Amino acid sequence: MPNTFGSDGFLRQSLTRRRLLAAGGAAVGAAVLAACGDDGDSGSTTAAPQGSVTTEPEKPSKLVMRAWGDPYSTKLGESGGASFTAKTGIPVEFDLTDFGEMKAKIEQAFKAGERPFVDVAYTTTPDAYIASSQGYAAKLDPAIVTNYGQLTPVGVPDDGSTNWVNIYTYSIPILYRKDLVDFPADMSIDELWDPKYEGKLSINIDPNILVWPLAKKFGLDPGTDDLTPLWDRVAELRPNIGAIFTSDTELLTLMNSGQIAVAWGLPGNANYIENGNGATKVTTEGATLSSDALYIPAGLPDNVTYWAQVFVNEVIAANNLTTFTQAISAVPTNGGSKPLDSMRGDPAFPFTADELTKYSIPMVNSVYAAKRDEWIEAMSVALQG
Repeated sequence: MPNTFGSDGFLRQSLTRRRLLAAGGAAVGAAVLAACGDDGDSGSTTAAPQGSVTTEPEKPSKLVMRAWGDPYSTKLGESGGASFTAKTGIPVEFDLTDFGEMKAKIEQAFKAGERPFVDVAYTTTPDAYIASSQGYAAKLDPAIVTNYGQLTPVGVPDDGSTNWVNIYTYSIPILYRKDLVDFPADMSIDELWDPKYEGKLSINIDPNILVWPLAKKFGLDPGTDDLTPLWDRVAELRPNIGAIFTSDTELLTLMNSGQIAVAWGLPGNANYIENGNGATKVTTEGATLSSDALYIPAGLPDNVTYWAQVFVNEVIAANNLTTFTQAISAVPTNGGSKPLDSMRGDPAFPFTADELTKYSIPMVNSVYAAKRDEWIEAMSVALQG
């Protein structure tokens, strides 16, 4: 299906090659702040109730969402979370377990027929895609998640289901300290292999950061071609890598201390580099384009599944998504939400057809789902030997 755009120039149609996730994209916390919400009704553990709901089920004592740390969990808590609690009286708590670790836990609980560890998973879109394809993402009921109909095509699942929602999109450009690095105006990704950057780069082990732009540069199809030349090129980057980070908190600490000066990451992180020294760069190859998502794990008690859907509905409400995404500098997927004015015309935030073609490289969920383990191992070997 071709891309179409509204009169404001923002994306209104699905991309022909859909996005996947970038693990290096969002901040990852290490501590678990809370256990799962109290189920209230321990009887049934079926998927989401379908059809119109005439009576509200019993409220759990709380809902627990797997999320990234500040500012993601805090800003979501101040927007959709606060709105949900004000309307229902149900508090929302955040579990900051790494999204990959939580993915494994949810899968294990599903296979064992046990209650999931969290009530809502805030994660990368590829993980939501995998959860949907493997049957452990509950179907969302449009009678409960009424704001689902307001989502633009990039906000809904690309597998034909209604098993998750994408809440924002983002690119993964190069972040840098403009007081420490002076890049050329038109810059290929090859620039970062120059010996003058020895020890100045930081990178996340997530393979999507480099697979998509390098595959484009080499003319490779990540889904079908041998990527050995790509991994060999990644290995050649080792001398320039001064640190490997696992969260945006670590990345910003490295940047602000001056230990490193260049990295791949969310463009909004540039705002957190001290003294106005943060900047972004989109290379001539383009920047990977991705999204993050919410899904409800299958196997929760019916009443928890119901209230978890009410919570998801509040998060994706136009005003709440505006507040949240503006706070984290991401592009909202509700057609009634408003992105930051400063994003317009910025290559790190491509919106129009021309900008998407010129600046973005959409990732593909189905390819990443199939290649994930292989790529992670290859990336780790290439970067660490």
